[in-house]
Amino acid sequence: MARVLPRFSRRSAALRKRHFANQVLGFVKRAAHWPGMPILPVATIAVTILLILVGGYRTGALPIGQRIGFWAILMTINAIKWQVWFLVMVRRPRDWLRALLIGVPLLTLTLPIEITAVLALIGIDARIGALGVWMTGLAMGAVILIIIALLRPRDRAVPAAATAGAAAAAGPTAIPLTALLTRAGIAQAADLVAIVAEDHYCRLHLAGGGSILLHHRFGDAVAEIAAIDGLQIHRGAWVAGHAVIGAVRDGRRWRVAVCTGLQLPVSARFTTAARARGWLRPPILGGVLPAH
Repeated sequence: MARVLPRFSRRSAALRKRHFANQVLGFVKRAAHWPGMPILPVATIAVTILLILVGGYRTGALPIGQRIGFWAILMTINAIKWQVWFLVMVRRPRDWLRALLIGVPLLTLTLPIEITAVLALIGIDARIGALGVWMTGLAMGAVILIIIALLRPRDRAVPAAATAGAAAAAGPTAIPLTALLTRAGIAQAADLVAIVAEDHYCRLHLAGGGSILLHHRFGDAVAEIAAIDGLQIHRGAWVAGHAVIGAVRDGRRWRVAVCTGLQLPVSARFTTAARARGWLRPPILGGVLPAH
């Protein structure tokens, strides 16, 4: 027993480390798709370096170490604050302007408190003139607002006649140019197999077997692709009709199988609709089910 326990403990520790590493990697992958990424951290670093060099807010008299610490901490706080704001406010490209116009004056209100707290953290007791801080903060926010507004994702505007002509030429699987599909870089409806909700994200499964994770409401995603033949089969799952090859039993429930090998559960609420489409039958190898 004395020999087994250390070996078991080492194995458990290794599994915990691997699990933690996987969680960190998953978080990083999700964060890469947050609204504002990677523009916000890049802009934050650039503005931080600039303010350290010019001594913004009269910090030029501080020793270089304290000045670096002050701006690094203050800008990190504000980057986190803005990232949370974007996560709450931005769901589609058209949300950016509203989020920025409201966010700049609103998030600047706490700046005097933040500056006072950071100065105290680096060992400086100072009184801050709130009005001057607010005015400077608004000016800085306006500059960052302009940068992000110029670089933010945009909906692609296409004339209605051109869209209709393209749809007629491409057939029933033609894609409407929505914010979701534009952000995902999907050019053909045949490439979209399924959409699965993951917390505040949507994972778009592709015909090639890969997937794309986007920060998007599932309900909004389903509404945006209403023109594509498919069916919501679960409160958090939508499947494209052209990708379905059948279904398999999972106890008393069904799981729809698609051409990539992915299987998604069918909830009781959507079973009737899936059956009406003729999907609840054994999978057809090497093909898809006929359209209904």
